[in-house]
Amino acid sequence: MVTNGISIAIKNYIFVVLFAALFCVETNAQTYLQTEKGSADLEYEDGVEWAVQRKDGFVVAASLSFTKEYGKYYKVDLFVKNLNSDDVVFNPEKIKSRLYMQGRYGLDTIALKVYTCEQYMKKVRRQQNLAMALYGVAAGLNAASAAYSESTSYTYGSNGTTYITETYNYDAGAAALANIQSTNEIISLSRMMNDEQNVKKQGYLKINTLRFGEAVSGYVNVDRFCRADIFSVRIEVNDSKFYFEWIVKDWRKIAREKRRAERYDRYDEQDDDY
Repeated sequence: MVTNGISIAIKNYIFVVLFAALFCVETNAQTYLQTEKGSADLEYEDGVEWAVQRKDGFVVAASLSFTKEYGKYYKVDLFVKNLNSDDVVFNPEKIKSRLYMQGRYGLDTIALKVYTCEQYMKKVRRQQNLAMALYGVAAGLNAASAAYSESTSYTYGSNGTTYITETYNYDAGAAALANIQSTNEIISLSRMMNDEQNVKKQGYLKINTLRFGEAVSGYVNVDRFCRADIFSVRIEVNDSKFYFEWIVKDWRKIAREKRRAERYDRYDEQDDDY
């Protein structure tokens, strides 16, 4: 029936949009830009490059990736440790970011929005609610169409004429089962969305008091709406400011070449016992 086709199309669309957001693979390709105020030691953990700065009794490390989780973002992973005897309040809402683009008359700059945890979770919930509403429409159409069955019969007249009779039957039992299945699917999807929200909320940076020797780690998302040459982020801890910059002009090419190199490295591996 037509309603069934519509519901299947809507469901497919919802799953493509929703799961693309939930399970989007991040791209960690990056080139750190060493500058006078952004000089950092480059260290690696599980294959991820971190830029580490140490000054004023703090250790701040940052890593940049590109993600499409409920939007397009520069994802900045951070590690902040307090080595001072005094307690320090680290507030991620003080993080600032901007893009530098090479223009005709020099570098142009654009200030970028750094999302707080509440702002980002609001975007997540908004898109999830839209996906859930559309999925509910699809599930309702599917349940409604499942109760009906169609049969076609042919009779032939003495003059050679063919008569076609279409009969539609309603099955209350099938309707009830379809409604139960649709309800269970919606409940399962809702639980999955709630779990996803909890994971993202736990990992997102929030305000923390850091005592001596304590550290905090997490990430913030920065709006990525255009291409540029240099991505810059400023991390403020107490009265100290830490600047990190990455070259992002060719990050797509870098990521593509990295995947290609990794693939051919596997092909080049040799086994003496083969």
